[in-house]
Amino acid sequence: MQAFETSYTYTPAMTRQAYLAFLWRTNVVFLVLTLALFAFGVFWFQNVEYGTLSGLCLGVVLVYWSGWVRAFRQSSASAAEGGNPQVVFSFNEEGMAASTSIVTTTVKWAGIDRVVRTRKFIFILRKGITHPMPIPVKELPEEAANALLSWVRQSGGKVR
Repeated sequence: MQAFETSYTYTPAMTRQAYLAFLWRTNVVFLVLTLALFAFGVFWFQNVEYGTLSGLCLGVVLVYWSGWVRAFRQSSASAAEGGNPQVVFSFNEEGMAASTSIVTTTVKWAGIDRVVRTRKFIFILRKGITHPMPIPVKELPEEAANALLSWVRQSGGKVR
């Protein structure tokens, strides 16, 4: 049976970088649209005819960005509170396990909803849980990454 294991330190800086990479990879359309709405709102705010509409646009941008900023701050704070734990990921043909000194999570491949891959991270999203589990690509050999993606596809998960 093929098995892989990797470990890394879960630091606030790594968490911030992972969050921004995940946000960009999964929400690029909303990011661009909210920036366009923000520009429209600022440009037309003083206009008598479009002032109300521009205020609405600025409110929509505020709602979207406040959620993203809050999640960014929470993920960074939770990493800081954890004391930079060492995370160990283990993969085999049956599933994966992630563990630190205080918690261990085991998931079969059928429990993985999707995997999102960026240049620097692989994010694993479990079914029913929206918080992704990041794995730095530099800590994962290419053979292990390919095996992980293959096992997720075989079990019906999505790979992006």
